Amino acid sequence: QVAFFAVGAVLLLWYLAPWVLNHILNAGNVLGIAFAVVLLLCGMFAQPVTHLLAPGNHAPGAVVLKAAVALMCAVAVLTSGYMLTGLIQTGHRDETVLVLGCSVKGERPSRMLRQRIEAATEYLEKAVLSGGQGPDEKISEAECMRRELVRRGIAADRLYLEDRSTSTEENVAFSAKIIEQNGLNRHVTVVTSDFHCR
Repeated sequence: QVAFFAVGAVLLLWYLAPWVLNHILNAGNVLGIAFAVVLLLCGMFAQPVTHLLAPGNHAPGAVVLKAAVALMCAVAVLTSGYMLTGLIQTGHRDETVLVLGCSVKGERPSRMLRQRIEAATEYLEKAVLSGGQGPDEKISEAECMRRELVRRGIAADRLYLEDRSTSTEENVAFSAKIIEQNGLNRHVTVVTSDFHCR
């Protein structure tokens, strides 16, 4: 029971942090929050849950619960594997960098967007800066990134702005057109936040 509560509480805080601190809510942290809530519920009903998960229990409810646990574990292993592979494969090539936007506070980057800008500065060859303007933002996320990178000494002619997107799907679709239209390297490194990789 204590383990369910402890792990559930830690995961809930971990997945709520991007939403609370940076107003970022997407499928990744929604699923994480849901998983944390399930763990907390398991803590509240620890005795019936452990009874259902006990070896040799083949009741219909037990079979469904065991299948759901196996599926969640498989998804966790696969997504963790993808994330770890991304962390290990850090070789630098002459490629296009796609920096995904994140919230802008007025005309200044949020903490998370600043982290992406810093990563792009270290890696940059040519970059597409992708992010539209939210209703509470004075400039587009792409323009905010451009200003910050130029301020850090990156030549403006190496930066291509995609400032119409309102979702990650649009970030990729619109940026692909910019890459094609400008003859940029089609080998692309995407700069985003770790939790967003999922």
